[in-house]
Order: sequence, then structure tokens, then C-alpha cells
Amino acid sequence: AGYTSSPNFPVINAHQSTLGSSTNTPDQFNCIVGKFNASQAAQWITHFGGTDNGASGTQTQESAFDIVTDNSGNVFIGGESDEIDFPTTNPNSGNPNILFDGSHNGYRDGFIARFTSGGTPNYATYIGGNFSDGIRRIVYKSNTGELYFAGDAGSSTNFPFKTKSGAYNSTYRLTGGNAFLGYINSNLEHQWITYYGKSKTKYFSTGGLSVDNTGVVYLIGSTNSDSLVYGASTPSGAYTDNTNSSTDGYIAIFDNNKQI
Repeated sequence: AGYTSSPNFPVINAHQSTLGSSTNTPDQFNCIVGKFNASQAAQWITHFGGTDNGASGTQTQESAFDIVTDNSGNVFIGGESDEIDFPTTNPNSGNPNILFDGSHNGYRDGFIARFTSGGTPNYATYIGGNFSDGIRRIVYKSNTGELYFAGDAGSSTNFPFKTKSGAYNSTYRLTGGNAFLGYINSNLEHQWITYYGKSKTKYFSTGGLSVDNTGVVYLIGSTNSDSLVYGASTPSGAYTDNTNSSTDGYIAIFDNNKQI
């Protein structure tokens, strides 16, 4: 998975065979998604995205940043889009608990999309608020069917928070931007989304995400903050405040109750 501005990008058995943008300029692009078999033969490769209807009024950009497969061979991608006509799909509109938003919210929204093993999209949703947000990492937990996601949020309102009893739940807004973290269950139902960050004028960004079989979550990234958010059980000496340079890395671990 990735993105392209090339109108002649090679596609095969494509759900969307052409680039959505009509201008074919380097700053206008769609996602690309594909699948190869064990012999490295392409099974399908497709464009995926909207047309020239960018929320910014000029650029029309969709980027896929991560990809995973589930136990049934479905393919999930995560990324960001500023298209107001991104091809959202709700596979079960009768279930109000599904994480689904079919309307673009701000300058740029994150998104999650799912394709069948044959390359047909059967779920796609915006995830974002009033400004610029994006999914950076997704992880599939194979023993439960849960999909975890993490990214960067610039939105101050309308972000799709979901609190979870006993979990770390934060809507604390940083001027420079927050990291965020959440997950859906095997039925695509919204379980939890929280911001992660501290020190109002600083930023926290997402660089990596991992989840073990028990549901413990590891979030890594970078920040220019001189302090972090610690859990009550954080061991003494396991952390340091005060950045050592203009930007430092961080690691945040959430237990299987999603508490730091």
C-alpha cells in the first residue's frame, strides 16, 4: 500500500483502474493497494480514492501509510485523505456501534479501509475532527480479531473520542498536535480512542505501534515536550523528564485494560 500521482501506474484486476485526480500533478495523488501471491505474482493492484474534491480547495491528496491482513485474508489500510468524496463504505448500517463516518470533517482526515482478499473494498471510514488528522500505524490482533490504530491529530473539536471504563481516556488538546490511539473489534465496532500527549504548547507524534497477544499496547513516537504522561504504576527510574535535544523519542505502554 502507498500512494501515487502517476496516471500510468500499473494496475491489475483493479476495483478503481484510474487515478482519481484529473490534473496528474505531483501534489495530487490517490492511494494504491495491491496483493501478490507466494510466487510474487500480482493478484490485484488498484487505485483507491476520490476525485479532485479536496477540502483544501487546491491539493487533493490521499495516502496509505500502513497495511495489515486479517485471519480471513481481508486487507486493511490506514492513512489520510483531504478528499471530500473519499469512497466510504459502511458494511452494516444497521449497527450504530460500527466506527463509521461518511463525511469529511476538516482539512485532512485519517481513514481506515478494508478490502476482501480479491481486492473489493467493503469498509472505509473517515477518522478525524475539524482540522488535520491522519492514521500512521495499524496492527491486527489475530487472536481476537481487533484492529488497533494510531496516528497524529491536529483537531481541537469533533474528534471521534471513545472512552473505555478503566482505561486511559484523554481529550487534552495540545497546540502542536497530539498522538492518538484506538481500536475496533472484529465487528468493526468502536471500542476506544484517546489522545496521548502533555504540555499544551508542545507536540506528540506517532512513529510505531505494537500489540501483544494479551492486549498490551506499545506506542512509540517523537515529541518536543519536556514531560510525559505516566501511569500510577510506572516504575521509578523507568522514565526521564526534560528533553535531551529539540526532539526526543518516547515509548508509552498501555496494559490490557488500556491504562498507562
